[in-house]
Amino acid sequence: VINHKYISNSDLRKVLHLNDFYILPSAFEGTPISLIEAMKAGVVCIVNNIHGGIQELIDDNNSQRFKIIENRAKDYAETISNLLNNPTIYYKTQKLAKEQIDKKFDFKNNLKKFTNILIEAIKIKNNRNPNHLAGSRLDKLFIPNFVVIFIRRLLWKITNR
Repeated sequence: VINHKYISNSDLRKVLHLNDFYILPSAFEGTPISLIEAMKAGVVCIVNNIHGGIQELIDDNNSQRFKIIENRAKDYAETISNLLNNPTIYYKTQKLAKEQIDKKFDFKNNLKKFTNILIEAIKIKNNRNPNHLAGSRLDKLFIPNFVVIFIRRLLWKITNR
């Protein structure tokens, strides 16, 4: 076990690849960025089974379900031991974790979803205004310029990589 006090962003990926496991025994978490980074690096993650973003990141529907109930140290040790004694499960877990994060945090896919949500929200807003003036510009679908510019720049960056 190595406790790194500070790791620069440029060194983070290198350090993560050196690890066999990422242990997150937190009692309270939102959506831990450190867990996302570890999964993205293909590190097998073992976490405390708490409410929050961890439930969305560590999926119970496949073999990467390493959530420790009641945060017992003995259960962490047993899980690590079982994984080290079953390399097939260990490597499958690494692969599934990375695939899940790559799919969930795919920039192009999420940008499309975000754009569709914005457009749908604007359509709903414009269709709910019964007190509008006939012929007003406010009756038409409107996306603020800063949103249009933001989306165009992101799409340009994606297509010109």
